[in-house]
Amino acid sequence: MNAAMDQVCNKLTKKGDRIGHRLVKTITPRAADKLCDKFIEREDGERLRTGEKLVVLCRKAWRVVRRLFPGEFPKDVPNPWAGVTMKTRMKRKNRP
Repeated sequence: MNAAMDQVCNKLTKKGDRIGHRLVKTITPRAADKLCDKFIEREDGERLRTGEKLVVLCRKAWRVVRRLFPGEFPKDVPNPWAGVTMKTRMKRKNRP
């Protein structure tokens, strides 16, 4: 899980700073959607499964950390990862 969080935190913004250096309250639903797009983009194609895993990790981390540090999370800001729409992917069928 540590490597996955490193992937999230080391993503660069347009300004060139790391996502890990930003305050939690600056992650809006629009920012979460843009991050999801960055998670799956790659030069040789899309990494849909990796994007799914990272979004699920961020969604859970938001819930857990919000419970532990309620002062860092404004009450009027919902979990921005809860409504992220992920692209559908073709899942392989298991052969007998």
